[in-house]
Amino acid sequence: MRRNLLSLWVTSLTVMPVLLSATTLLPGQAAAVTGPGTLTAVAAVSADYVWAVGYEPAGRILQPIIARWNGRAWREVQIAPDTVGDNTLFGVAAISKTSAWAVGDESRYRTLILHWNGRKWRQVASPAHGSLDAVAATSARNAWAVGFAGDRTVIERWNGRSWRQVRSPVRTGHLLGVTATSAANAWAVGSSGDRILLLHWNGKSWRRFPAPSPKHGALNAVTATSARNAWAVGTIAPPTTSLPQRALIEHWNGRSWRLDPVSQPPQCCGELFGVGASSARNAWAVGIGGNGPGFSYIVIERWQGRRWRPVTSPVKKGTLYGVAAIPAGRAWTVGLGNDAEGSLIMTWNGTAWH
Repeated sequence: MRRNLLSLWVTSLTVMPVLLSATTLLPGQAAAVTGPGTLTAVAAVSADYVWAVGYEPAGRILQPIIARWNGRAWREVQIAPDTVGDNTLFGVAAISKTSAWAVGDESRYRTLILHWNGRKWRQVASPAHGSLDAVAATSARNAWAVGFAGDRTVIERWNGRSWRQVRSPVRTGHLLGVTATSAANAWAVGSSGDRILLLHWNGKSWRRFPAPSPKHGALNAVTATSARNAWAVGTIAPPTTSLPQRALIEHWNGRSWRLDPVSQPPQCCGELFGVGASSARNAWAVGIGGNGPGFSYIVIERWQGRRWRPVTSPVKKGTLYGVAAIPAGRAWTVGLGNDAEGSLIMTWNGTAWH
């Protein structure tokens, strides 16, 4: 699912200045900030180094926005002038404090890739047409970006010198998520027609991997902590349009993907858009749920090694699109708040979301 453009709002952990504004917030309070915009993805290096990306309207066009958490406040980071235009960002990945990637699309229907070198963000040449929805990186010489051009899948790889388009084993479809643990292990997920799409990179080529039943639906995001532990989230498509869709979580154990039957949100139906993990015993999944076709309630679920359990959100109505976790027990999630008619950033402090 593509992120909708709404005004940019923020929920902060403590009483501090917030993104793009000097406004001071109380815990759990949402406040307007300067200019409308949408945050679409988040990536964390440490407790004091987190990136959030998205886009904001500038007259009749869209322009990318990038913000960083420095342990005290969220601040917008300037982007190189060559990215000015009708551009959007949908994915972000960080290797270290001196290397991060952000991806999306630009007005000429070209894929857009930006790189952080520790001092500034600059645009890097991207070979494909279309849009990139997700990016993952394991080192300075290995990164993946995925998306689609029309009804065709798009895969690009960074080899340390340039981005190159890589052959996909499935031509028709949309790739919405990607993760990697090494140069020889990566997963990309999405949908092809009305069927779930799972692709695996083994170090030499991508191949389609069988999805567990039910096979109708879509996967929106994927994360992996090792070659034997990965999570993918999305939605199960109903057999008829009169039935609601259900949230979906699948787990990779090193041998096969399986559907976890206890991973549904507390509402009867919904969809998950983001997943993040720091270990085999710590993972988060976020999205939207509800009791009818008009989903409106934020869904947050946590994995601690035994089963997925719902976790209370301080903002009830809205949609969460991305989540990032670190081993120290902190996590961040971004999305849209319907009540505030704008975006949200929330932080997990180890005991609760704020």
